[in-house]
Parts: sequence; C-alpha cells; structure tokens
Amino acid sequence: PDAAQKLLVDSTFTKALKIVMARSVSSQKIGDALVEQIEPRVKGTDAPLDKFKSFFQGMQQLDKENEIIFTASGDTLAVQGPSASQEFASKHLCNAIFDIYLGDDPVSTNAKKSMLDGFVALCLSG
Repeated sequence: PDAAQKLLVDSTFTKALKIVMARSVSSQKIGDALVEQIEPRVKGTDAPLDKFKSFFQGMQQLDKENEIIFTASGDTLAVQGPSASQEFASKHLCNAIFDIYLGDDPVSTNAKKSMLDGFVALCLSG
C-alpha cells in the first residue's frame, strides 16, 4: 500500500478523483475547505490557490449527489463541477489534491484504505 500511495500521489499519469456530495453545501464552503487542506501542502510553490478558490466561489450551490471530478494529467489539474469547469497548470496542485485523500494525514483513513485497496486490486487483475 505504501508504494501504491506514493505512485498515486506523485506520478504524472492521468488519474481522477470524484467527490459525491452527501448533502447540499455551498460551493464556497467546499472551496474553502479544499484550500485549507491544500495550502500547507503547496506552501512555497507557485500553485494558483487564489485562482482555485475563486473557481469554487463562482460555482453554484452543490446539491446532494452532485459530483466534483478532479483529473490530473501531467502537470494539469482539471476540475469539473455540475455548473463549471476549469484547468489549473500546477504540478503541486495536482499532487496536493491527491495527497488530501491518499497522503500520510488523509481527511478519511477509511477512504484512503478503500482507494489504495481498489488500486492494488486493479493492478493485480490486469
């Protein structure tokens, strides 16, 4: 699992992370929470945090079962919400968004374990 964690967080192959809203919440609140988690992970880099935060401020309300999909491809992070999408050119932002869920201090240890177990199973089935 440690090797899988490092591979998923640090590699530049295309990968995606989907968040499905469990309840309705303002998009600004989600953006603020993400930036709070991302900021210490990208401190001292050129990650476009203000641009990332303003993307969420401009999005509509996120309702229950709405999805936000983060797709990292190379050094580009594409964010697709129900009412808006945007790309951010930043390797550090790509790594940070995955580190939130798969890093050493994940927001949910159960989600991290599930994602890593699924990734390992996928690799072994191929």
